[in-house]
Amino acid sequence: MATVNKIWLQIGQSWNNGQGGNLHLLQTAYNKRMINVRIMTDNGFKCINPPDNNNQYPTANQNDGVSIEFYFQDIAEHLGEDVYLVKYAQGSTRLQLDNTRTDWNVASVGELYDGTIAAINDAISWMNTRGKQYSFEGVVWYQGEGDCIPLSAANEYQQNLIDLMAGLVSATGNANLKFYQYNIVNPPSGNRQYLTTVNTAKLNFTNLDTANRKLFTPVVTDWNADNIHPSVAGYLDLWNHYQKQLILNDL
Repeated sequence: MATVNKIWLQIGQSWNNGQGGNLHLLQTAYNKRMINVRIMTDNGFKCINPPDNNNQYPTANQNDGVSIEFYFQDIAEHLGEDVYLVKYAQGSTRLQLDNTRTDWNVASVGELYDGTIAAINDAISWMNTRGKQYSFEGVVWYQGEGDCIPLSAANEYQQNLIDLMAGLVSATGNANLKFYQYNIVNPPSGNRQYLTTVNTAKLNFTNLDTANRKLFTPVVTDWNADNIHPSVAGYLDLWNHYQKQLILNDL
């Protein structure tokens, strides 16, 4: 029987984008060419290879930062097969329609939602061209900080999430697409004014389909020097204590 290749979407804001300049701090166990973890690039799926820094799609958003894509090696080893990632992330972006900057809103034209759908279609084309079976397993959505201000963005967050999810389900063809997200926490710099409203929206969204949607509250054990994002050690803790097990539970 042919292997059904599993694909995850890694999308959202800067917690999924990775912070520039810290790739050299990636833990030794993951700082290697990962032949079993393939990430979508402008030229199709490629093995994650930290020295080559091919950890971002599209190339225009590429940097030398660490996020959780490197730790998907654990999922590949658990399954004993290749895993595939479509990563599309950009910092300082809202889910609310925003005419002043790039956003994730499904109504925006040619912005992050449309880019993600194009990347999904590229992944499908890549698989089909090679005669590979595939399944989009889930969405790792690290986003919401940008919608903690203004209040209008926080108030619209639940409906905007619903619209986003509907589009991703349609594009991937998986009505049971998993959706993983975290509650927003205040970093040491503290600038999440309406995080309670955003987190309530996240909870309400999750409760609409608890079989396929998971929400966790991260305890960040170590922060980056900017006091906004997890450090490399903090990302590994986030992965080990929360994200990895949620994915494993759904396999």
